[in-house]
Amino acid sequence: MNAYARGAGLTTIDDKTHRENRIRAGFISGVFLLAIPVAFVAPSWAPLIWLTLFLDPARRVAARAAG
Repeated sequence: MNAYARGAGLTTIDDKTHRENRIRAGFISGVFLLAIPVAFVAPSWAPLIWLTLFLDPARRVAARAAG
């Protein structure tokens, strides 16, 4: 939603914030996509994978990508 709003000129977020938002959304999606097959194999471990959401590497990765 942020990408569409930014593309339509409906928001004033800067490039760095936009990059962080996209990385954060990808990270969250990736964690849940990883938890799904784990839940089939070891259901009690899947919620533990969700704890990796507290790491939130978006700011560090965005800063490194910006160079």
